[in-house]
Amino acid sequence: DTMDVNKLIEITGREEDLALIKQFNDKFSDASYNNKSKLGLSAEEFEQLWRVVMKVLQQQQLAPAVASSYLTLIKILSRDKLSVCEVLSEEHMNTIIQLAALGDSSQLQNNEHQGCASEACHCLSNLVYQSSEAQRVFCTTQLVQRLLTKLQQPQQLEHDLNITYVRLLFLVTALEQHTRMSAVVDHDALTTLLPLLDDTAASAGDNKAPTMQREAVERIVEVLKVLYSLCVGLTSPGSCSNDQQQRLDTTMVADTALQPRHDQSIVAIVDRVRELLLSTAHTHQHTQLMHSHCINLLVCVPTTALSTLTPSLSEGSSSWWGGGSGSAKSQQQQKRLTVYRNTDMTALVQILAFLHARLNAAEQQSSEKVTPVMTMLVTACESSRTIRRFVRLRVMPPLRDVSQRPEEGNSLRSKLVKLMTSPVLELKHLSATLLYILCNKSVDRLIKYTGYGNCAGLLASLGLLAGGPVKGGASASDDDSSSEESDTEEYEKVKHMVNPVTGCYEPVRPNPVDEMSEEQKEYEAVKLVNALDKLIRSGSIKPCSVGADGQPQPLESVLQLQEAGGVGGFQRPTPAATADDDDHDKSDDE
Repeated sequence: DTMDVNKLIEITGREEDLALIKQFNDKFSDASYNNKSKLGLSAEEFEQLWRVVMKVLQQQQLAPAVASSYLTLIKILSRDKLSVCEVLSEEHMNTIIQLAALGDSSQLQNNEHQGCASEACHCLSNLVYQSSEAQRVFCTTQLVQRLLTKLQQPQQLEHDLNITYVRLLFLVTALEQHTRMSAVVDHDALTTLLPLLDDTAASAGDNKAPTMQREAVERIVEVLKVLYSLCVGLTSPGSCSNDQQQRLDTTMVADTALQPRHDQSIVAIVDRVRELLLSTAHTHQHTQLMHSHCINLLVCVPTTALSTLTPSLSEGSSSWWGGGSGSAKSQQQQKRLTVYRNTDMTALVQILAFLHARLNAAEQQSSEKVTPVMTMLVTACESSRTIRRFVRLRVMPPLRDVSQRPEEGNSLRSKLVKLMTSPVLELKHLSATLLYILCNKSVDRLIKYTGYGNCAGLLASLGLLAGGPVKGGASASDDDSSSEESDTEEYEKVKHMVNPVTGCYEPVRPNPVDEMSEEQKEYEAVKLVNALDKLIRSGSIKPCSVGADGQPQPLESVLQLQEAGGVGGFQRPTPAATADDDDHDKSDDE
């Protein structure tokens, strides 16, 4: 009430003031109290309260536990963006920076000091997020360097303070491009943060501790966020050589404009991410969260570094992962590697399982849940023939049962094909692009595995409705596919009965016009033409044909439709002359 406010704005740091401060903090602890009106303060009262609390915090003799209570009040006030921007000054920022142990000579003497520093960091996070003045102070001081210095010795910090420092670093690097580049170029942030992944990732592979503990997972997730923020600043979109490639590439895929000095750090980070993808957190939910941030980071690393995800195996290498010597007992606690062409593909198996789980969870309508992992797979498959072949084996194995449509079922291929007609444009484009790349950019192969109806949108955008390879893309012969045909016996038996539009087997049905007389046939044909003409003229439908450039060309009348190929004028693109890739050759099996 008003009396409480009047008492608050009269505090001077006395012992009896502390109870009033704690009462205020307890009452407004929920983050929904994010403006002065919800706090019951006028603009004048807000400013007065801010200034008296900051004046108390500037007293050097204030005990850490007492300072924490006053900082909590500042944290509550700092949720109001408009009011904070009016009262915040550089002097206030410097006071909080000192209390966060980020000043010139700040020391963390004991646990109470660490608790106070953690609360001050929460205040700084709010202020940096709300105020451009706070962001400017961070840019013009050595705060990023001091944060990185603190993180170089995480064993000297309590978990809460360690996490708070990492979160503050993420915030300032995400909001300010200059700060982000300075952290990497001037202060070598990638090298500094790498050990924070190294220690926890190494402990995950210990058979004595098969799962990562909560604190380790929390720190890993926050460090992955910072690394994502930093790596985004190091990458730039790859250039495309032609218009078709530009339409195919996703805007999210980034290639590198990386300085050579950072190459080793990026490769080491990807190697740690690979270990984390093979690790398990204390709960399934936290495992999914950790893997999600691992994949987010992989989206923005250079394509050249992605090869680290699939290391080559030397002779005599163990076929088990998870630590241990390989004894019978330790192998029970380990998992066998997934090896393909003498390459460890275990991390890719985890990524595909992650994608399948996300699609099964019906989260595909929320594009941010699925687009990072699909984008990462598009980049990886396009950058490596071995990765593409392996992923194709997992996603698009040789066809056997074609009684169902490609989009029906629970397989990963079915889920991706279904997304090809999603109303979410980003998901539609990414799923089609991924499947097209897995088919080695072969139109006939894409139709075979997805059905012409599902992939028509992609083919239209690429100018490939009439078939043929994409200009500048790989042909079937480029895939050293001179080996045997990959079709299974089951598929060969019904191949001639597969409808290329639906992509599934359709049994022979009696022709309904067989029992009609010639006059009846002519009557039904004229009736159909008139109905189509009426729909076209009313604008209800807009038929088209495939032009010489492979793009759909609008037709204005039924006569043009008949000249273009008739009412049912679908023509299946001519298949490639060579065999259907050697991805499914028996010699490629694990």
